[in-house]
Amino acid sequence: MAITASNYKAYFWVLILTSVLATGCSSSKSTASKSDKDQEVAYDKLKFDQYYLEGLKQKTLGNYDKAQMFFERCAKMDPTHAATLYELAQLNERSSDYQAAYEKMQVVLKQEPDQRWYLEYTAALAQYLSKYDEASDAYQTLIENYPDNPENYFQLANTYLYANKLKDAAEVYDQLEEKMGFTEDIATQKYKIYMQLEDTDKARAEVEKLRENNPEDVQYYGMLAKLYRQEGQPEKAIEIYKNLLTTRPDDPNIHLSLYEFYTEAGDSAQAFQSLTKAFTSPDMNIDNKIGVLINYYKATETDESLKPQAYQLLDAVVDAHPKDPKGYAMYGDFLFRDEKLESAR
Repeated sequence: MAITASNYKAYFWVLILTSVLATGCSSSKSTASKSDKDQEVAYDKLKFDQYYLEGLKQKTLGNYDKAQMFFERCAKMDPTHAATLYELAQLNERSSDYQAAYEKMQVVLKQEPDQRWYLEYTAALAQYLSKYDEASDAYQTLIENYPDNPENYFQLANTYLYANKLKDAAEVYDQLEEKMGFTEDIATQKYKIYMQLEDTDKARAEVEKLRENNPEDVQYYGMLAKLYRQEGQPEKAIEIYKNLLTTRPDDPNIHLSLYEFYTEAGDSAQAFQSLTKAFTSPDMNIDNKIGVLINYYKATETDESLKPQAYQLLDAVVDAHPKDPKGYAMYGDFLFRDEKLESAR
């Protein structure tokens, strides 16, 4: 149809209306498409949250297989979701698959490298798997981020000890002591490290700190005596115990320390004499005495030469604890085994 002056105006408005309608339809399709995508994302997020919460619920109820199923669904939807992988790692650990747990935590730390709980858990797994370099790196990061938490220092020192990096462990204890001041645990650990390193001067310094802060504790005098023996000065070691016995001749702890000292020195006669003196004291816990006698019971089954010692200790126990049935029961076990039935009655 030809466009004439009379129908031009009508034709013009038809074109405008068609254009508007077309644009409106196109815009409507675009909006609908975007809305559908948003709804799909929202629906996936809702499903993810439902799976995750159900996983936590099943874990709380002790249904670990079901919990793992829901967490694995979450991981399938988002393979790098830190909280999900953390939960799965704990379930792996629970089934003793420590390597799988550790590998998941590596992914977690890539997402959240400074999160405290994730670092602590990864460090513990690495330590268990003997990945000491990785464990020490994690504990060092924790110390940098949380310098006032002493547990991280202790764990870092333990990691170095496991890795036989004794000097590094000692340095960590030094740092911890600067923060906390003197503690028996730190000084004792440093003493043990320096003894292994055969650094007797530093070991002695730690023992002296322990004695100054705990003058009544016999074990620290024993540590000093052991130090003297290691240095080839046994006479000084014996002198320490003799000085203690002048003021506390019946203290069973001193005699037990002497027993340990003579045993390590290979002097079995003196060791037994000290053990007997400890046994005659009612202040020595009878349960500890029974523990020693159980060892004698086992040893005398293959070495009858130890039986006289065993019976001497049994006499000491019933004399020191005449009203406690444990001593008599132990005595009866020996007599029955050795077919001394008349004595047992």
